[in-house]
Amino acid sequence: MKSYFIVLLFTYSLYAQNFFNVQPKYNPLNLKLLNEWIFQSMEIITYAELEESETIFRDNTNQERIRFNKSSEMEYFSNFDGGKNSGSGRWLIKNDSLSIIISGDTINASYKILDDILLITTVEKETEEFYKSKTIMKYEVKKD
Repeated sequence: MKSYFIVLLFTYSLYAQNFFNVQPKYNPLNLKLLNEWIFQSMEIITYAELEESETIFRDNTNQERIRFNKSSEMEYFSNFDGGKNSGSGRWLIKNDSLSIIISGDTINASYKILDDILLITTVEKETEEFYKSKTIMKYEVKKD
């Protein structure tokens, strides 16, 4: 009798969650972001009079690691052309938009995760000093 009551209670709780549209705190698609990512490449497209593109690939002088934690904290380490930098910041997601906040600066980007590849794309609008540009950062999930 006791086990019958427990099964009935469990079944009712599942129905109630569906009935009241109870949603998990984290979108399952966003949970893939919670990982350590290794820099692979960065493509910068400049929309000048003629479109220009430059790609930088990971090598001994261009390296970066970023980790997104469940606590909305992110950690990073970068070494580009001998300029080492590391620290932490915060991250937020809304739909496919990713905001990264480090030392008071905010980077607004879109992101996609395809298999074990993370693409972070930023777009800078044209100003009087600079042409419009798009930067696509490609990361691969760290394999243990």
